Amino acid sequence: MLIVYRLGAHITLPGIDDIELEKFFDGLRGRTGGSVLDFVDIFSGGAFKQMTIFALGIQPYISASIVMQLLTVVIPFLEKLSKEPDGRKKITQYTRYATVILSAIQGIMISLVLQRPGSIIRSENIEIVTNPGIWWTLLTMITLMAGTSFVMWLGEQITERGIGQGISLIITIGILSGMPGGIQTISNQLLNRQIDLPKLVIFLALGVVAIMGTVYITFCVRKIPVQYARRVVGRKVMGGQATHIPLRVNAAAVQINPVQMADDLRKYGGFIPGIRPGKKTADYINDTLTRITLPGAVFLAAIAVFPLLLQGWLGTGALISGAAILIVVGVVLDTVSQIESYLTMRHYEGFLKDRRVRGRRSR
Repeated sequence: MLIVYRLGAHITLPGIDDIELEKFFDGLRGRTGGSVLDFVDIFSGGAFKQMTIFALGIQPYISASIVMQLLTVVIPFLEKLSKEPDGRKKITQYTRYATVILSAIQGIMISLVLQRPGSIIRSENIEIVTNPGIWWTLLTMITLMAGTSFVMWLGEQITERGIGQGISLIITIGILSGMPGGIQTISNQLLNRQIDLPKLVIFLALGVVAIMGTVYITFCVRKIPVQYARRVVGRKVMGGQATHIPLRVNAAAVQINPVQMADDLRKYGGFIPGIRPGKKTADYINDTLTRITLPGAVFLAAIAVFPLLLQGWLGTGALISGAAILIVVGVVLDTVSQIESYLTMRHYEGFLKDRRVRGRRSR
């Protein structure tokens, strides 16, 4: 599935002049600095700059998912639907519809820009589209919309039939696909003496430190102790065990509902030692989240700015972003954890043997 995705990332849209397209993006980079353009292109695996059938990639699906998550919090109907047995399937279906709509809108906007590049970079000498017109606009819109829908389907198939979260793996593969080009760029600059070897060594060392810091923060959790009261159901004694609620340092507050967590604890006979059930428990969880949000936010800000400062100091282009580091590290850790769980269930020896790799949710 991943190979199919990478093959599609090299099939250019019909009716586009590649040379003129490269001139357009060079002019756009010179006008805007290229930071946003490079950021979008990293997540599409280079498909956006080449204007392939997968130019939009999975970004419309991500946008639709974020919108649906926010709407689930603020709209009572969606919140109630998410708690029903089949509610998640319906919300996923709504997300697919929203993805198709967003990709169609973005496809139309991209087709209009490609037909009138002078409106963006103020140049009349660039003609990207060989046969512009309403039919080419319709063709481009349908192609990009179909490409995004196909990538979304690939991700779902990987999730259902493979190992790991398919959408995350597709994003990761797109990010990692830019590594060979980045290595080649650095090698050419080093051979041409555009960068110094000591600076490059420092850059690589600090990059390793950034990855190690990302792994550490990803694993960091705040454990809230929970005690379950003993209950007698018939002749069975249930409960009486101690456990904990792991709260990640860089968790989204949107995804964690302290009131819902407090209600679930009370429903199943659980309580936090020293804290009354109900509102007091919800307030305690909310206060704990507030305290751990600050270091998580500082880390996210640092990991976003740190690579940009290093690349500016080294004098290279945008090789990788902080968001890319977070995504790649998180996806790799989760995938390795799922592989270890898969092998353990079937009594196979893990490929790391004596070392156990724990996922982000298991600590």
